[in-house]
Amino acid sequence: MTFERLIQKLEVRLGQDLPAALAHEVMRAVDATGKLPQFKHTVPPKPSSVLILIYPGIDGAIHFPLEKRAEYPGAHSGQISFPGGKAEAGESAIQTALREAEEELGIHPSEVKVLGVLSNFFVVPSNFLVTPVVGYATKRPQFAADTLIYFETILFEIILH
Repeated sequence: MTFERLIQKLEVRLGQDLPAALAHEVMRAVDATGKLPQFKHTVPPKPSSVLILIYPGIDGAIHFPLEKRAEYPGAHSGQISFPGGKAEAGESAIQTALREAEEELGIHPSEVKVLGVLSNFFVVPSNFLVTPVVGYATKRPQFAADTLIYFETILFEIILH
């Protein structure tokens, strides 16, 4: 699939209703006994966003950046993730994703064309409600970080079909 064709398909699909919880439920992790873990939160979830930024690679493949979180005493220590984080007061999901991507990877918001958002999902261990924001850049951004991992076109084709 070409980069241009992927952008066209995403624009169409993100303009339609999304499956939300139905899609999330299929991927829910359960332990060997089939029981769901019990997490109890006494406060509302914290709004947050991540940026799924796709761009064409010089190799003809479609790329997107991920980062390795720093090691710290917290729920997401050392994890591989999309750039993103907690919303600041008054920010929209898109503003949060763009700000976080700039802070974490040096991606200037002007380089990103936002296509839309995916369904929110709840990250139980850390009590975050995450909005994935989908965007693209017409070329590889100049990243400030050096801990990026790239995945090739086949993953996008599997997701879209």
